[in-house]
Amino acid sequence: MNLLQNNHRLILILLLIFFSTVYGQNYDNLISKFRHYLDIKNIPLSQPKVVELKFNELKNVINVILLIDETEKKLEPYYLNQVSTVQEIPLTVEEYNNQTPKEELQKAFDKNYETFVEFPVSKVNNSVTLKISAAQPLESSGISFYLDRFTKMPEFIEIKVIEGQQEKIVLAKEAINDNTINFPLTKSNQWLITFFFSQPLRITELILQQNNVLQTTDYFIRFLAKPGHNYKLYYNPEIYIGNTGYINANLINEKNVYSLNITPENIHSNSQFKPNDDDKDGIPDIKDNCVNIYNPDQKDLNNNGRGDACDDDDYDNVINAFDNCPLNYNPDQTDDDEDKLGNACDNEESRFTEKYKSLPWIMITIAFIVIIFLSYKLITARSPATKNNNDQEN
Repeated sequence: MNLLQNNHRLILILLLIFFSTVYGQNYDNLISKFRHYLDIKNIPLSQPKVVELKFNELKNVINVILLIDETEKKLEPYYLNQVSTVQEIPLTVEEYNNQTPKEELQKAFDKNYETFVEFPVSKVNNSVTLKISAAQPLESSGISFYLDRFTKMPEFIEIKVIEGQQEKIVLAKEAINDNTINFPLTKSNQWLITFFFSQPLRITELILQQNNVLQTTDYFIRFLAKPGHNYKLYYNPEIYIGNTGYINANLINEKNVYSLNITPENIHSNSQFKPNDDDKDGIPDIKDNCVNIYNPDQKDLNNNGRGDACDDDDYDNVINAFDNCPLNYNPDQTDDDEDKLGNACDNEESRFTEKYKSLPWIMITIAFIVIIFLSYKLITARSPATKNNNDQEN
């Protein structure tokens, strides 16, 4: 009986260690997704109370946050509320060459970071021009865009407006180093935004700043704080990571709340932040020339923006990393001898010997036997002559 109880205790201890280890890994993994965090400490409370803080730093970032109870080291439920007091100028969007349906393009303007519009690469021209039309003249000095997972940052951007029948350059073609691009304050009804890219481009949201409308959008965060507990609110992830699963909508109904004041001293860069690297090759996705293929060397011999590992040098619709003849057109990938070298670049003699792997050994054995036989015949042929010579000498 005691032995059985001891075994149960041992199993329970092992399970606790396992789940705490997994939880710790998930905890650290979540934190590493965010660029910044907000320190919330020394809240003057004598009992648990719903606290609310206005945090408008969320305006120009993805509205996904992670709230941590630093005292208990656990995820804390919260409620994030966005309050807008004015309406933005309505926008419509179409692709300049009308290749993508308007309803598909609208996914980049639906304020839903889980939808995206995709623009595939082309062997002719890897760029897309979006024509944004405003219901009234729109004054803007910046544009922001957000990418879906497994998406490389576009290389260049160009911005124009249409005045009458003429196109006017607002921002000449320049390299993209951030997902927010600023340009001289410009006013127009029609905007042309051109992205240049070398890998499939998936945009979840495209935001053209509207400077000439009085828009007040405030962000409020509520959570149940405990006396003596300190908290950290992580925000501004590199990519949209989905619902963290710790949202408590019941908090919005509370009337008696404690309002917190946030100062710049509360805001810090997250030293644990790790840029997203889905193929684990040490190159962040936004700079990786092969986002889904492990290629730490980033080799790109033809300088086309796609790494050799995910390029298709022979244009047979099989990328080099999986092509058994990367420099020979062979869409069927035939490989008779199954040596991972396609027939198109494997000579027939090599295929024959590799298919019959025992053949070279058989030939070597036969050759060895022939050599032994000839040597034997040579020795026996010389033996009588040698004997006669010896007799004559005697």
